[in-house]
Amino acid sequence: MSSRAVPGHDGLRSSLYNAFTGKHELFERVLARYIETTTGNQLRILEDERQPAVDRVRALLTAITDQESASFQNGHGRGRLTVNTTMELAARDPETAAVAWGPSRRLVTIRSASPARGESGS
Repeated sequence: MSSRAVPGHDGLRSSLYNAFTGKHELFERVLARYIETTTGNQLRILEDERQPAVDRVRALLTAITDQESASFQNGHGRGRLTVNTTMELAARDPETAAVAWGPSRRLVTIRSASPARGESGS
């Protein structure tokens, strides 16, 4: 969406460009905030030690599929911002790759929540 599509766009456009060095910085900040919010929601599920590990991983996958399904039903089923950014930009834009691939607490937490070898998990 262009700033021209927003009523009163002149003030919005100058405010955005005064707050950021350009479109690229604005995009990276939006991406970082999106990842922070998404990761926070997922970590709450994964770090709930009241639940067995397998139930936490199952709850995470259920939450992701429910959210994707709802997005698709509302006409927003084009995938996740992080995944799309990684696939389309990260290979040629190291700064964006650093934001998209930054320290992933999700992977570390999934690994720690995963049942140990030999644990049935059921």
